[in-house]
Amino acid sequence: GQYNTPQSSVWAVGNKKGMDFTTNPPSIIETGLMSANEGSATIADENGQLLFCTNGTNVWNREGNLMPNGSTINGSGANTASTTQAAAIIPFPSNPGKYFLFSLTQVPNSRLFSNIVDMNLNSGLGDIDTSYQLHKTLLKNGLTEKMTVAKGCNNDAWLLVHSNTSVSFLAYHITANGLDTVPVISQVGNLPAASYNQGVMKVAPDGTKILTTTFTGATAIKGLEIYDFDPSTGIVSNALLVDEVNAYGGTFSPKGSKIYVQEITTPGKVWQYDLANIGQATAKTLIGNSGQYCDMKLAPDGKIYVASHIQSMGFNSYRYFARINNPEALGEDCDFQDTVSVLAFPSGNNGSLTQGLPNDIIVPTPSAITSSLVMDSLFCSDEQFEVELNLPTNALNISWNDEFEGSDRT
Repeated sequence: GQYNTPQSSVWAVGNKKGMDFTTNPPSIIETGLMSANEGSATIADENGQLLFCTNGTNVWNREGNLMPNGSTINGSGANTASTTQAAAIIPFPSNPGKYFLFSLTQVPNSRLFSNIVDMNLNSGLGDIDTSYQLHKTLLKNGLTEKMTVAKGCNNDAWLLVHSNTSVSFLAYHITANGLDTVPVISQVGNLPAASYNQGVMKVAPDGTKILTTTFTGATAIKGLEIYDFDPSTGIVSNALLVDEVNAYGGTFSPKGSKIYVQEITTPGKVWQYDLANIGQATAKTLIGNSGQYCDMKLAPDGKIYVASHIQSMGFNSYRYFARINNPEALGEDCDFQDTVSVLAFPSGNNGSLTQGLPNDIIVPTPSAITSSLVMDSLFCSDEQFEVELNLPTNALNISWNDEFEGSDRT
């Protein structure tokens, strides 16, 4: 899963605010992000320290300042302030310090642009690489406001967007050789093409499933769909219409067993869908209220965050987060908390939480991952003892046997 990597440790949200998940509990910090009414993107380094953030139009460094070439990065008239998923960041495979930055303008004719941020420029504070051949160049038009990223199988990644004229996903491949501007196209979906214009697209932490939400006008068909995704080919398949719900935000649980969506009502509603029981009445559970229009995001702490309706000043000015503390648990056992009081945002327009949240981050890795086997101690089975496991700083996971043969825990 990619949600708990160090690169996801900092979120720039709203206006000039952010969340730092390297502290426990997470803390509110200052950032440079502005005019991010909806989508944005943020990335940290391998130590969890903020590198830069963007609303898709402008880019701010870790000190909160615009990068020297970080304003209007897509050219005049390519504003992204009102796009549900306005920006996405993908580390350039095998090119340390370089990052692809993708931007998406709003409907009815969303346009896709790509840039490269080079953190080796501007004394390590980073800047837009203006020598990049696609700088300020239109990559694709005729899209919806959905855009996200998926990890590939061998030091590669995929950028996923959606057509607004057909039921088509477009998957752009990013490898150590750069961006392939010819996408893999998958025609799959159960709704009319126009229904996909707004809402979000999310990839499950294990990389094999995708969800889309839609919110549209009163006469249009709306729905939550899930699909299979092949990270080796970029192909999306097997669309399943889960529910006809008018939803803005959505996300998977850490293990991908549940889906959570934010329905647009006053106040908003948060629903859980148990993927093991899709098609049965018990699969869907109302777990609480949220803001009216807001995204949902799985955080590095394994919890899911969404804007709270408590003391809400409007759909673009929220005071608090609500939180799902145990998202793998079924129904109300997921422990929905409607106000996280330690995460209070200022009132008014300067710093309040807005409806969007940063896009997901993936970190391309080689297919061959090294591992080591270490035996620290042996204990007699009839003794009572406690074991503390300390991961090396560069370890991804640890596996051990604690009782009977075959009872490995990870």
